[in-house]
Amino acid sequence: MNVMKNLIFTTICVCSFFLLTNAQDLKSLKAAIESKPNDLRAHENYLQAIGKAKSFRPDADYTLLIAEYDALMKRYPKSFVIPFAIGKFFNEGMLRPEGQSFLERAVELKPEHVKAWEMLIGYEFVKGNIANQALLAEKAYR
Repeated sequence: MNVMKNLIFTTICVCSFFLLTNAQDLKSLKAAIESKPNDLRAHENYLQAIGKAKSFRPDADYTLLIAEYDALMKRYPKSFVIPFAIGKFFNEGMLRPEGQSFLERAVELKPEHVKAWEMLIGYEFVKGNIANQALLAEKAYR
C-alpha cells in the first residue's frame, strides 16, 4: 500500500513540475513577444509552445490566443510581424481558417512579402477557388 501511495505522490509531483515549467516557459515566451513585438523568432517560439500545449490539434480552441493577438495588433497597428506570425502558425500544419484573416492583414501592411501571399493562395487552393487563387497571385506580383 505504501509503495502505491509513493508512486502516486511521485507521479503527481512530476506532473506538477512539468505543468509549472510549461507555465513558466509560456510566461517568459509571452514576455519576450511583449518586449519585442516585431521579433518574428520570439513569436514563433511562443506560438510553438502554445501549439505543443494543445498537441497541435486542429480542433483545439484558440479563442484566447486569437484575442491576445488581436489586442497586440491594436497596440502595434503598423507591425507586420504580429499578424504574419499568427497567420503562419495557423497556416502551417493546421491550415485553420483563422489564419487567413491574419495573413490578409499582414499583406496589407507589407504587400511585397511573398511568403504571406503564398499562404493566402494556399487557403484558396484548399477551398478549390481557382478565381481567387489567380486574383491573389496577380496582387502578389504587382
